[in-house]
Amino acid sequence: MLRVVAFRALMRGLTYIGLTIVFIFLTIAALQLRKATADEDTRAVLAEEPSLLPGRVVGTVNAQLGAASMVLPDVGVMLKDENGRVSGGIARTNSDGHFEIPSHAPGRYRLCAQAKGFADQCLDEAVVIKADSQYLAYGMTLQPTPGTVHGTITLADGSACFHYSPAFATMTSAQVTVKDDHATLATKGNNQGQFALGTVSKPGNYWITAKCQGASISKTVAITAAHLNGEQAIDIAVPNSRPIIRVLVAQDESGRALRTSRHDPGVSANAPLRSSRPTGAVHG
Repeated sequence: MLRVVAFRALMRGLTYIGLTIVFIFLTIAALQLRKATADEDTRAVLAEEPSLLPGRVVGTVNAQLGAASMVLPDVGVMLKDENGRVSGGIARTNSDGHFEIPSHAPGRYRLCAQAKGFADQCLDEAVVIKADSQYLAYGMTLQPTPGTVHGTITLADGSACFHYSPAFATMTSAQVTVKDDHATLATKGNNQGQFALGTVSKPGNYWITAKCQGASISKTVAITAAHLNGEQAIDIAVPNSRPIIRVLVAQDESGRALRTSRHDPGVSANAPLRSSRPTGAVHG
């Protein structure tokens, strides 16, 4: 009789232990499933919002040319690994001199920049990306090579040749070319109408063209040694171009012109009006 009771007690204990193990297993499985679902949701959010990805590197690239300090557009900026190889793609600075390098895996990198007319540069300070690094910010200042000329392109009223309209997603910036008998050099201005262009080989007379969207001017400029070593700037004023005004006739949904303001109730009408000024803002 005692053996039967002991056996039953043992079986109840084993059953309890078994149920406990099953419960623990199911709990762990549920937690792993919840974590996997959360990770999948996180990946989906990051796929839709790349700016939320960790390990990004942002910053601004400047240059010092004589007494002039300016932000540099169209500079190639990259991260290099410890073997000196470029990791990921090459980012380019915008008109504000700003760059953003996409997400990188944790590790040690060097931040490097390249621009025509300037010496290649890598920061001495290592860029250390950790698992929890959302973004890291750095500033770089490039040194011009001999023969890099600089200046500012303005309009006739003295305002800088630059305009950006977020509403219309339009941007105007200066375009500069320098030509002699052997080569043509070209660059674009930054958000202050400033430009840096290299490399001009020697002093002499050069044909320079400056454009500000629809307006332009071309003339011969005597480039001296002072220009080539950065002591003197080449500043050019572009004449304002005539504004262009476009008036479109109002139309109904079928495309027929509406000659008067009276029409049947419920009829939709489109009345677009758009004017633009090549050297300034676009309005609509």
